[in-house]
Amino acid sequence: MSKFLKVLKYLAIGLVLLVAAVVTYDQLRYYLWKPPTSLHGISLGMSRSDVVFALGDDDNCVPSGCSYSIPSLWVMLENDRVNYINGKTGYVSGSKWDSIYPPFTTTEEMKDIFGDEDILSISKDLTERRYTYVKYGVTFSFSTNVLKRIAIGEVRWRSHHEQGEYLLRGKQICPSPECPWEEDGKTLKPEFEDKSYRDFFSD
Repeated sequence: MSKFLKVLKYLAIGLVLLVAAVVTYDQLRYYLWKPPTSLHGISLGMSRSDVVFALGDDDNCVPSGCSYSIPSLWVMLENDRVNYINGKTGYVSGSKWDSIYPPFTTTEEMKDIFGDEDILSISKDLTERRYTYVKYGVTFSFSTNVLKRIAIGEVRWRSHHEQGEYLLRGKQICPSPECPWEEDGKTLKPEFEDKSYRDFFSD
């Protein structure tokens, strides 16, 4: 009987250790997660021909980039090289595509990992937000506080602004006299064409 109780004791200890290991692994996986360096096999610096070779039909591409509905992916090109990639998160059907699953779905969970964002863009109707972290070169896009897309690549002024709010490290610059875009939101003001978001940072 005593031998049986010893076996039960060891099994109980083993079960506790196993549960502890699983919990620890899950927490480490959450807090140590880093943004991907590629999306659906497309990496920064790849040539246009590499993109077409990896994802197919050249009709999806123009000189400035490529757009694919399956997977939902935008690939921006400069000098025939990939400098920005934007992909939908979550499950993507078809064995050819990688499903993208960051370990968070809300802005609160995201900030637990990365802290406060460097750049925050809020849509005019207030339902969508883009959070950019310059250190990682990554942008997370949320709709009604649910993660929808992830983008990697060079952080720069967008070609247009949706006339909502735009904040740099907590300071609102749009709408304000400091806003880099014209009132229509479609073009940069001439004085900002040779500047970047870094001109607003103190460090």
